[in-house]
Amino acid sequence: MNYDIFNLRNVTLQSGETLPNAFLAYKTYGKMNERKDNVIIFPTALGDQHDQTNG
Repeated sequence: MNYDIFNLRNVTLQSGETLPNAFLAYKTYGKMNERKDNVIIFPTALGDQHDQTNG
């Protein structure tokens, strides 16, 4: 596996319904600086994976 998983557990949607066992898959590159202000969040298209993103 070349990514990490953050477990969100059950997420309540705006509609009031629950998305059970939700999670985020993420990949990190580089190192966080002391101020922790060097983060970029780059979402992929729904269903894609980070290694499918052209960039």
